[in-house]
Amino acid sequence: MIYEEKIIDTIPVGPLGLIPLKSCAELGRRVDEYLVKWRKERESEHKTTIAFAGYQRDSYIIGAKTPDSAPARPRAPWRNPSEATTCI
Repeated sequence: MIYEEKIIDTIPVGPLGLIPLKSCAELGRRVDEYLVKWRKERESEHKTTIAFAGYQRDSYIIGAKTPDSAPARPRAPWRNPSEATTCI
């Protein structure tokens, strides 16, 4: 098999940030570590341009508060539309 190296030459659309929920904090940390490493190793002649401002950071995790868990909302009973009554 012959593998071709793909050259990706795009600019970021906006800043990247991660807000992992507490239930997946470990996964969020691992994704953050991967992104930090990948963006440091990625070669681009445009890294010094304004479009890449904030592209390389020590961490992409945003310090945001997230709820531990959302309380369950009561749901209205489901009704079959074919059984709907019509008022005259």
